[in-house]
Amino acid sequence: MAASITSQTLKSKNGINVISIAWTTASDGTVAATETGYNIDGKVIAFVTNPGTAAPTAAYDPALANSDGAAIDGGALADRSATVSELVMPLIGTEVVEVPVLGPLTFSLAAGGDTKSGVIDIYFTRDN
Repeated sequence: MAASITSQTLKSKNGINVISIAWTTASDGTVAATETGYNIDGKVIAFVTNPGTAAPTAAYDPALANSDGAAIDGGALADRSATVSELVMPLIGTEVVEVPVLGPLTFSLAAGGDTKSGVIDIYFTRDN
C-alpha cells in the first residue's frame, strides 16, 4: 500500500479553524511530503495528534513545514504517542508561540510503522 493523506477537512467556529488530515503510512513507515489542501493565512496555535485504530509505532514523527520548507512546530511534534491523543503547541526554543503562515502547509511523517494510520489536527486563527 502506498502512503497517503486519505482525507482533509476544514472546520471553523468562533474564529478558530481546524484542518484535519487523516493519513496512512507506506510499508517503510512514512508519508511523503504532501501539501495541505487549505491555506492557513493566519497563525498556527496548536496541534492534536490521534494515533487511530491501526496505531502507528510509538514515537512516530509527523512534520509540518511552511512554503519555505521551514518546520513550524519547533520540535513539538516529535515522538507522538501510539496509544493516546496528544495536544501540543508550536515552540521557539522552549517558548510557546503562535506561528504566522501564509498559504498551505506541507505534511510528512516518519517512523510510523508499516501501513499504520492516524489524524493530525492543525488549529489556527485568522486576523480578518
